[in-house]
Amino acid sequence: LYKQNIDNQVQRLSLEPQPEKRYPIPTPQIQSLLKHLKPEVVVVSLGTNMFSLSEQTIIETSRQLADTIESSGAKLFWVGAPKTGPDPALLEKLNKVYKALKLAFKDKPNVLIDAREYTHYYGSGVIHFSGTKGQAMMELWSQAVFEHIQHGQQKALQNFKMRFEKRIGENYEKVFAQKN
Repeated sequence: LYKQNIDNQVQRLSLEPQPEKRYPIPTPQIQSLLKHLKPEVVVVSLGTNMFSLSEQTIIETSRQLADTIESSGAKLFWVGAPKTGPDPALLEKLNKVYKALKLAFKDKPNVLIDAREYTHYYGSGVIHFSGTKGQAMMELWSQAVFEHIQHGQQKALQNFKMRFEKRIGENYEKVFAQKN
């Protein structure tokens, strides 16, 4: 049944811009899932799904979801979107989302993980990573995010720099000094 629901949702997807949607609860079924599973840690990663939302909606819905998760007793980590392709409009949207998330979590230290620290865009499109370097980048990104959760930002970034140069074959400082 779950797979069927996902398949139905995928079939309804459109590449056209969609109007902003507001839901009466943060994420359908999240409360019952939290109650049933009783997780110690919840990691939220929405990628670019918030790009079309207003800053106020991002703040409100993120706070609401965060409060729901934390009220269950779980520790929350919210992973922001990774870097996008070089399109200035996308970069502006990415920065808008991070600005709103920082405001949403201003009273929740160590919740927001800035995934831009752990990514450089390698892809053929504007959002999705592709090719050998894109695949390697996403593997490095996920490893860095989980290391950030386990050991903190400083250790994760230090190890990410080393792994980046070894796996991607490019100088970290030179690549990350670029705007993208």
